Amino acid sequence: MRIAFYDTKPYDRIWFEIIAKDEGFETEYIEEAIDEDTVSLAEGYDAVSVYSDIETQYTDNVSNENQIRDNITDEIVRRLYEEGIRAILLRNEKIDKSRLIGINRYGMSIYAVPAYSPRKINRKALGILPSVTLFLLPFK
Repeated sequence: MRIAFYDTKPYDRIWFEIIAKDEGFETEYIEEAIDEDTVSLAEGYDAVSVYSDIETQYTDNVSNENQIRDNITDEIVRRLYEEGIRAILLRNEKIDKSRLIGINRYGMSIYAVPAYSPRKINRKALGILPSVTLFLLPFK
């Protein structure tokens, strides 16, 4: 399988390369986010991998280096299909159910990671911490 990875960082590539080698995937890393200008870079691949909040638009007025920048619009889905893409692999857990209808219209598959995030894990750990300290500290 040939996979085009959009909006990749050097730390992403380390892990993708290990998995690709083990699974026999051919990969291409595209530094730019997927948009109407870069969608044609996926030509000849079987799937694209994007880090995308598929339900929200990218906004320039928010400064956050971890901001989700790939936006899969209906036009991009159509163009991916025309380029031969048959699967969209999300590197996050957000999927807008109404957008799935458009993707299914073309017979494409979409995959997302299970609900996880380093921030969510940290929040959960911080939320549990007070409970744990109650059990560890003796009551007086």
